[in-house]
Amino acid sequence: MKHLTIVGMSLILLIVAGCTSPRAGREFRDMPIGIPYKPDNVYSVESLPTDFKRVVILPFSLNRLDHDFMPGVEAAMINALRRQARFEIVQVSADELYKLLGDDNLTFDKPIPVQLLEKIQAGYGADGILQTEITAFRPYKPILIGVQTRLFTAAGDRILWSCDEVFDAGNEKIALGARIHAEKELQQPYPLQSSYSALISPQRFGSYVGHIMYKTLPPRTLTDDSSL
Repeated sequence: MKHLTIVGMSLILLIVAGCTSPRAGREFRDMPIGIPYKPDNVYSVESLPTDFKRVVILPFSLNRLDHDFMPGVEAAMINALRRQARFEIVQVSADELYKLLGDDNLTFDKPIPVQLLEKIQAGYGADGILQTEITAFRPYKPILIGVQTRLFTAAGDRILWSCDEVFDAGNEKIALGARIHAEKELQQPYPLQSSYSALISPQRFGSYVGHIMYKTLPPRTLTDDSSL
């Protein structure tokens, strides 16, 4: 009788395994596994200064690009920056920038006006400024986001970090990285319960771009009494 019970249980387990193994096998084979892309066109100091705690984020410049998806992409990238917890973030809107400067679109081919630096230091108590320009954008598959960005001291006398990259989801390693990021970092509400959501949503791909890019920021130099 005991032998029959064991045989019966074995048959049940085999039936269950037979029903579920194809699906489990497909999911396992489709897991994003491998070595993802790592940005290499990056300059970074060894570490951030000990008193470097607050950074003003200028509105993203679109370099003559204009697209309805871009506000969501910018928000996703800034959220990725915030999760790095390197410093306190103060965002300046385009309207605020216009009031400060009389211009709401600073591009990398223009030097930052000295009067703007002075107003940002005085008005926001900033230690640094992050300037970003979207150099290329394709919101449809394969999604592409080109970014040129730099972090410099509020006095404008020193660049602490910069990155100039084009993230193209048509690149196998970039697509892999975006999928890994979607599985580990993003909430996946229905119907986007798949790592492939990062390859069809500009905002989700933007979150990946921000994550992989801002990971290369220099670390903070921590002291016993340091805090954000």
